Amino acid sequence: TTARKGNRKVSLTISGQVNEALMWFDAGDETNVYQGTNDTARSRFRLVGDAKITGDWKAGYLMEFGVRSNRLNRVDQDNANTRTDALDLRHQAWWIDNKSLGRVWLGLTSQATDGITEVTTANMNHFARPSLSKWNGGFFLVTPNGVRTTNTWRNLQPSDGVSGDNVAGEGDRRHLVKYESPAFEGFKVSAAWGEDDFWDMSLRYSKDIAGFKIAAGIGYAEYTDDSGAVGANENLRGCTGLDPAGGVTSSSDTDCNTLGLSASIMHEATGLFVTGAYGQRTDDLRGERFASAGVASIAIDDSDDFWSVQAGIEQKFVAIGKTTLYGEYWHAETGAQIGDTSGDPQSFQSTSDALALGFGSARSSGSQVSYWGVGVNQHIEAAAMDLYLAYRHHTAEADLFDAAATANRAKVEYQDLDIVMGGAMIKF
Repeated sequence: TTARKGNRKVSLTISGQVNEALMWFDAGDETNVYQGTNDTARSRFRLVGDAKITGDWKAGYLMEFGVRSNRLNRVDQDNANTRTDALDLRHQAWWIDNKSLGRVWLGLTSQATDGITEVTTANMNHFARPSLSKWNGGFFLVTPNGVRTTNTWRNLQPSDGVSGDNVAGEGDRRHLVKYESPAFEGFKVSAAWGEDDFWDMSLRYSKDIAGFKIAAGIGYAEYTDDSGAVGANENLRGCTGLDPAGGVTSSSDTDCNTLGLSASIMHEATGLFVTGAYGQRTDDLRGERFASAGVASIAIDDSDDFWSVQAGIEQKFVAIGKTTLYGEYWHAETGAQIGDTSGDPQSFQSTSDALALGFGSARSSGSQVSYWGVGVNQHIEAAAMDLYLAYRHHTAEADLFDAAATANRAKVEYQDLDIVMGGAMIKF
């Protein structure tokens, strides 16, 4: 059975996935269970097709729409249902390809660095991607004395108005023109430019060598000019926005660069694997933005980074499909907080008030966030389905200062947060 299409020259394939889960959490002041879409790899459907032009030349297209029933990475202690962006456009682009020369894309689609910190040889990225906010993006931070603040866990890292993924070094989907080279000895080069403005490039590698499956990638990106490139006040990859007058508008400049990399190796006979990732962001306007907000007498850390490791075993222990068992650790060090989508310094006044610090205007000069976790995934070959169950334990602390009197400092260790995520993804 095939879908009806407009002509007989260009093919049409409809595919997608549904990824729904149950999430139990203990946020320090509230424990509950919510149901919704696992935004680590949200439900979606896509239309793809191609047509041969002549010889080694062909053309094609990609359209993809994301679907959410309830966005689990934006729920909090009080709100179990966040049906925002129930349907959104993820990709809309066409491409021209030559077998020997490579492929050129034009439209809304992945940057060269999209997925560069997520390379893995194991079947885990649909629920256990290395990211804080894909699980814990909406829960409010709770102070040691049990008072809930108005800041969320994702405020501990620079906010990104495009995807909210908050991962230093990671790319996204943007309006762009992109070139992808043919694969040569397992290597593939990509480069992209777009929006107003960014450019990036990446090198990826994937090959089986002497019984080992190896995959790796490294990418660099620069972001300048419009911090509202996708829409008014949407921060570009967590970078500071600054206009010539020192304020922030939808056309503020940014001056940011990122480096991301990841690598993974699996012993095919035993299924033992290990995956590592690292990402770094340097924001050259962060100090100026804090100064324009009246903070000039404190050294502003303008860099953020993270690293993670996952290790385990993936084997066909049962006849229905491969089982993946793993453990993981993730850690991020973030500089002075640019936490809202317009690129302004993030306020932590509610934390200051809750701890009776007496700060006139609380800001963060840095934070440290970590999680460790374990999990299992069971692939069911006959149904193109993955059942998963995973646990993550989160810890966080922030270095606060008083913007009105910068000699006033305090280190706050927030209460830990535990999450169990269990669900399934089925592809069609």
